[in-house]
Amino acid sequence: MASKESKPTLRPKAAKAAKAPKGPKFRVMVCGKHARPRKLPYIPEPGFDGQKRYTRYLQPGQKRGGCLCDYYDYPQLLHERMHVRPNVKKPKKPFPLLKLPAELRNKVYEFAVTADEAIEFCPEPYFYTGLGTKHRREGDWHDDFDRAKAHHKQAMKQAARSAALIRVNKQLRSEVTPIFYGENEFRFSNITGWIGLDFFLYKLGLNKCKMLRKISVCHPDCVRMPKSLTEGADFDDGSPFLPLGQSNDRAFNYETRWFDLKITTDPALVLQKAGKLKQLRLVSPANTHNTFDYNPFDLKRFKDLEVSVVSLRYDKFQIMGSQAAGYPWMYKNPEAAKTMAEHHLEKTGEQWKYADIVIDEYGRY
Repeated sequence: MASKESKPTLRPKAAKAAKAPKGPKFRVMVCGKHARPRKLPYIPEPGFDGQKRYTRYLQPGQKRGGCLCDYYDYPQLLHERMHVRPNVKKPKKPFPLLKLPAELRNKVYEFAVTADEAIEFCPEPYFYTGLGTKHRREGDWHDDFDRAKAHHKQAMKQAARSAALIRVNKQLRSEVTPIFYGENEFRFSNITGWIGLDFFLYKLGLNKCKMLRKISVCHPDCVRMPKSLTEGADFDDGSPFLPLGQSNDRAFNYETRWFDLKITTDPALVLQKAGKLKQLRLVSPANTHNTFDYNPFDLKRFKDLEVSVVSLRYDKFQIMGSQAAGYPWMYKNPEAAKTMAEHHLEKTGEQWKYADIVIDEYGRY
């Protein structure tokens, strides 16, 4: 009887002991050497650049930056190091660049980091009605926007490769950074441009904002603000190289940039505080018929700032006759920039340079 009674108690215990213990799986960082915290993803998500979420424990004699996982909180640097080409030939004797006189080094830097064309963050032609999903990207304009976006993406990659010189060491960073931001023109041309510039300046910080010299931006009166979250998601598409919708930084308060009754003035305030801008182009995008006769920037805060107004047009956005009644922004005065410059001259006595431009198939002007 004792053996019969012991069977039902021994068999479950034996079966339970035979199973493998359920412990935490071993997770590794991208380097494949160091343990990864449980809640930390293998590849960092976009929008968290520069936020401290992982710090490797250093052994005696080790330095920060000696392992791939040290760049986890900097996705751009991590991507560059993960995709470096192993077959790159290294010269036997490196060129002594840092031993050259400062004047010659600056010439080399200008040649290396100055882009062939302006760096565009909010490319044209971008069609946005602000009337909801029913009118989202009607027609074949979205194909033109995708083509322009692909072109500017390649230009952006070229600029990023040249800017990699900034990350070689501290000396090159201090010498190249002012030239990169000072010699290149940064554009925010379509109707999302004012918000895009706001986010761009926020990510740069005031010290780098002081290095900016050339900016082209959509005038705040030309921004067609979304009325809902759905329209806001469509609005985000106009800034493909600025992660507006993915911004998780509470200090930026992205949604309040358009849902407030009055559009933000932060871009003007930041650049006025920096006070180093030399060339400013106020843009009337192709997808608007709005005009303006005032400058959102206080010229007294700058020294020798050259201001001009640019009106962009795109042939496929032009609708004539009764069709233009439902979309009043679809017909644009071919001399809109000239008219705005004349009104500004009558109002303030200040002469604006102006240009009425028809953009090409890649949104260039």
